[in-house]
Amino acid sequence: MGNYIQPILVLIIAFIGLGLITGVVSRSRAMNGVWTIVLIALFWPFAASFAINIYKSLPLWVVITASVLASLIVVSALFRGILTIFVGREATGVFVGELLLRMAALPFRFMGYLFRLVSRR
Repeated sequence: MGNYIQPILVLIIAFIGLGLITGVVSRSRAMNGVWTIVLIALFWPFAASFAINIYKSLPLWVVITASVLASLIVVSALFRGILTIFVGREATGVFVGELLLRMAALPFRFMGYLFRLVSRR
């Protein structure tokens, strides 16, 4: 594991302990968090070597596409988690549903815009 990851894991465990002491985090969630960090620390070398071998064997366009999709998934999960903290689970569900609906409609709106642009001439 890289030298930059180890202090972060220790800091996360310290924050979990602080949350447990203050009562913000339940005991079962704290243990789940600690065990998750322990498993990450144990399996990090295997995952890193596997990812490096996959990266070397795949074409560049596949690696870029997978990286973009993985980044979108991580960013959306973080965004949804942060939004859940501020406005609640139900409001977040409504917001994410509306956002996905608008994103799914975007290509059709763009095609309609192009159609209107061509038909005006």
